[in-house]
Amino acid sequence: MGAFDDLPDASQGSGAFADIPPAKKKRFEGEPIAAALEPLLSMATGAVAKPASDIAGLASIPLHALGITQTDPTEVKNIVQQGMTYEPRTELGKSEANPLNFIPQAIGKGVNWAATGLGKQAAKLIPDTSPNLQAGVQHSVTEAVNEAPMFIGAGGPATGAATQGALKGGAQRLMQSALKPTEEALRTGKAATAIDTLLNEGYNVTKGGAEKMTTRLESLDNMLGEAIKGSDATVSKDAVVSRLWPEYQRAVKDANPNASLEAISKSWDEYVNHPLLADRTEIPVQLAQEMKRATNKAIQDAAYGAPILPQTTRNKKALVRGMREEIAAAVPEVGPINAEMSPLINARDMVERRAAMDANKNPLGIGLVGSLTHLPLWLLDRSALPKSLLARLLNTMGEAAPAAGEAALPAGMVMSQQANEAQRRKRLAELLGSQ
Repeated sequence: MGAFDDLPDASQGSGAFADIPPAKKKRFEGEPIAAALEPLLSMATGAVAKPASDIAGLASIPLHALGITQTDPTEVKNIVQQGMTYEPRTELGKSEANPLNFIPQAIGKGVNWAATGLGKQAAKLIPDTSPNLQAGVQHSVTEAVNEAPMFIGAGGPATGAATQGALKGGAQRLMQSALKPTEEALRTGKAATAIDTLLNEGYNVTKGGAEKMTTRLESLDNMLGEAIKGSDATVSKDAVVSRLWPEYQRAVKDANPNASLEAISKSWDEYVNHPLLADRTEIPVQLAQEMKRATNKAIQDAAYGAPILPQTTRNKKALVRGMREEIAAAVPEVGPINAEMSPLINARDMVERRAAMDANKNPLGIGLVGSLTHLPLWLLDRSALPKSLLARLLNTMGEAAPAAGEAALPAGMVMSQQANEAQRRKRLAELLGSQ
């Protein structure tokens, strides 16, 4: 009899439930909660009882073989399993119509159905003249298949970690294909940093992606401005301009250094003799921030407007970096903001370079020469956007893989526990039916 069998029909009117006995009404009101909690508690305790009952069953095998105990090892296993597993007490908690019961039980029945079928097929391989061996093989195969989800789940964490490595590795290679960094960027590690930033922060290798990063950088820059608004700290003018020295050391080794050296010298002189800095050795952090922002704007305008000499761009970026680092040293509160800005600037600059190259590229090219069936693949290979999107998808899947792997073991234990429970119930029904 179900929990609601003796309740009045609701079609009798709203007053029909007034005749429900108080004790029955109280049980009815509490059962929905139990219906949710009891099956979960049963599965949780069953998963814990599963390995304990397996150990008890295995331990009883030699005792049974030596005649010390007459209880069958399988029965020992079932006794321990039942003793440690919480059994629902309410009608709704026990009901097979309860989804929290029906779903795991259906899975368990499915696993046990496959286990029983494979056990029977394996027994057919043994000659009919050895019925005991047939029964032993059938039992062993059935038990092995019932236990398989738990053993497969045991490898879940390792599988999850391996899957994460494969997916994230594929994501990085695909994003690198979209970004196509220079050899120098690959050698210095800037490319790897940019790829990680694009994947983890969710940006594409497109002009739109670069603009989104610029918008985020402007927001961070405003936060930095607020952080230094009331500060009386200063930065050294000489410390900022010293960032041009590495540019000089690099350019002087060029076989044709004159143009680059001239550009560096010009940037040096213009900064040192800047109208706002001419009589200063120390710069207020607020002024340094304004100059940094204006210089960044000039670099961005050049990226999408009239080109300037590459060395001049490098010089501007070196001075911006110098002002940013010196401001952070003078006002430690801006350190975390800079920590987010630096990799974002690196990624944005590399994406802008790639986006500018793609803008000058014929989207079809010789793709029209071949078969039209190959055209989608041709466009996919030439476009950074689909590669970026697919790389980000693989990266997200990789992030989720370890959690899925960790969940595999308890899920496998529950599946095996439910399969064994289905087998126990089947044996009990056969036993009752034979009486």
